[in-house]
Amino acid sequence: PVPPRDPFRLLCLGRLSSYKFLGQLTVVKNARRLMRDIPSLEITVVGGGWRRMLFVREAAVANARAGRRVIRTVGYQTDPAPWIRASTAVCGGSTCGIEAILSNRPIVAMSGNWFGLITPDNLEEAVDCYYGERGGKFYLPENPEVVLEELVDLYKNWDQDRIASATRELRERMLPDFSPESAARDWEALLEEVL
Repeated sequence: PVPPRDPFRLLCLGRLSSYKFLGQLTVVKNARRLMRDIPSLEITVVGGGWRRMLFVREAAVANARAGRRVIRTVGYQTDPAPWIRASTAVCGGSTCGIEAILSNRPIVAMSGNWFGLITPDNLEEAVDCYYGERGGKFYLPENPEVVLEELVDLYKNWDQDRIASATRELRERMLPDFSPESAARDWEALLEEVL
């Protein structure tokens, strides 16, 4: 089930590469600003790479200024499922988008490109651009502030029943392509092709 809106536990999930990290860094750098509109905000950053130190520094500053632990950075995780399960919403692109959808969480999809909140109405478009990885509405560095606007909008317009219905529909539509049976068929087809 989708957790309630408060506390608003935002998970920034994904590799912290030069192409993928701008949206997550925008969230972390603007945590105090987001807290004005989302008082119960808690941010967890899951991802590694040398850029993690940027997040650790920004988290330390934001936490000190807020007087509480708003942001935690946990680095590489071999299994993101517990972190997704503990979240209210997820920010990420490519496979992170798939994982969030399959875990019944609202996903704000972005990578180098911006896509935004995935809904049943725009799922096909999200799949086509691989959740902001291979295209999107625009290149995220052109307007990184859109991430903050989308998160505040999601929080302010949160309707538990609508969110639950949308995430359930997204999961049901995505699941056939990512079921164990589907994966087994894909592996068998690949092996037949190779052998």
